[in-house]
Amino acid sequence: MVTAENSGKYNYIIRELALQQDDIAQEVWQLQMQSYRVEADLIGLDDFPPLRQTLADLKQSKEVYYGCHDQNVLMGVLSLEFKKNSILITRVIVHPTHFRKSVAKALLLFVDSFKSESIMVSTASNNIPAIQLYLSNGYQKIKEVHMPEGIIMATFIKSCT
Repeated sequence: MVTAENSGKYNYIIRELALQQDDIAQEVWQLQMQSYRVEADLIGLDDFPPLRQTLADLKQSKEVYYGCHDQNVLMGVLSLEFKKNSILITRVIVHPTHFRKSVAKALLLFVDSFKSESIMVSTASNNIPAIQLYLSNGYQKIKEVHMPEGIIMATFIKSCT
């Protein structure tokens, strides 16, 4: 299990989550649904693909999940795919009641602790809060892709070398 504590205004603990445990998977899935509903409204998309993911889909994921906790309350979740020399952030989600508490920033700083040449992440190009977060944490926009669902996805990279 990987754990980390973040100093600063908030004292969060970030630890690996075992989605094989039903209660943990259920908590992550519920947090994800609440967070992605807000994101869908923000970007103006009724049929937001991440909202289609079922609990069973989540439990079968091959990604590695980390949770950001404060007083044993799960505030946010990050999932990663580890490639040969890079890390792909596949989701950064924060429970809506914990927005603007630096939870996503703490999760991004946690990813920086892994050895990697680069870190990549994507978000909807009109998700201004996420884009500002990535840019303010050293990520650079490298491309935009038009998706079939009508979303324009912006991809960001952070060099770690």
